[in-house]
Amino acid sequence: MINFTVPGTPVGKARPRVTRSGRVYTPESTAQAEEAIRQAAQQAMHGLEPMAGPLVATLAFIMPIPTSWSKRHRDDALTGVMAHTSRPDLDNLIKTVLDALNGIAYTDDKQIVRLGATKAYGTDPKILISIRAA
Repeated sequence: MINFTVPGTPVGKARPRVTRSGRVYTPESTAQAEEAIRQAAQQAMHGLEPMAGPLVATLAFIMPIPTSWSKRHRDDALTGVMAHTSRPDLDNLIKTVLDALNGIAYTDDKQIVRLGATKAYGTDPKILISIRAA
């Protein structure tokens, strides 16, 4: 079992881009987010081999509260009265994390047999990640 935190604003997986010459590339924001997740996972793994077998992943995405919001809206966001229903989509956030952990926390994300994920507002943006055997 591993538990770790990735500080910073969560980033959803962006679609690959294609140049006029036909070269396909990953957008910079996605590449940077995946690299931050990989580094945090490598530290959490302490040099251990990737986990084998079926796994359960629990992900919590803490999103920043817009600075333009009033105190009332900020309080509603922090207490959970107001849910985070804007971009990025939860499925794109999940994809960023699961793809980044391939080869580090587990061999392949096909090993994930159960997944729990939440997206909420908080004062300290981050991703909370827990991976354990099923």
